[in-house]
Amino acid sequence: LTAIHQQMQQVDFYEQTDSETLTSILKQQAELEAEMEDLEMQWLELEAEMESVEAKIYEEYEENE
Repeated sequence: LTAIHQQMQQVDFYEQTDSETLTSILKQQAELEAEMEDLEMQWLELEAEMESVEAKIYEEYEENE
């Protein structure tokens, strides 16, 4: 995704890229951004689950102390 962004930032990128290649690159960019968003959501869900488990462990520790 970073490579695509860097490529698209080049001054003459749009002038030198044919429409078929540009369409392909933009499609790939959209797919990668969607995948990244999905992975970020999974990460946040796992992080919340981990925090919940940590809280339960802490509660059990406090009860047994």
